Amino acid sequence: MLKLISLDEREELVLTADPAVMFDSEAEDAPSVIRLSEAKIASKKKPTVFKVRILNSRERMQIAEASGLNHSEALFITCEKAVMEIYDGQRKAKSSQEITDYLLRIPAECVYSIAGWVLDNSSLSPDPLDKGA
Repeated sequence: MLKLISLDEREELVLTADPAVMFDSEAEDAPSVIRLSEAKIASKKKPTVFKVRILNSRERMQIAEASGLNHSEALFITCEKAVMEIYDGQRKAKSSQEITDYLLRIPAECVYSIAGWVLDNSSLSPDPLDKGA
């Protein structure tokens, strides 16, 4: 039987650039994304948490089409589709407009990092019918 992707799974992610996340900033120049469950959080600080879902194949096709026109816009669209909620310790962005507004206020490289994580984790596994699998 072929393994199916569960589209109702959610992941809580944080950015290594977040001051509440204890991360060796000298190790990387660009912010990266890690699961909240794997992050070390500074005491008495609350990181900004991005609750995301993986994309289905139709959504991935839409992103692929958009990336041919404008790569940055395709990454932003990825975040708009995948981010279900953002919680910064004080406010929760849940509606699509609140999420878009929040994403527009953070540095572009952070949005691109989240989009990259989503795209990497939305990839389908190799075709089991292919000889190389």
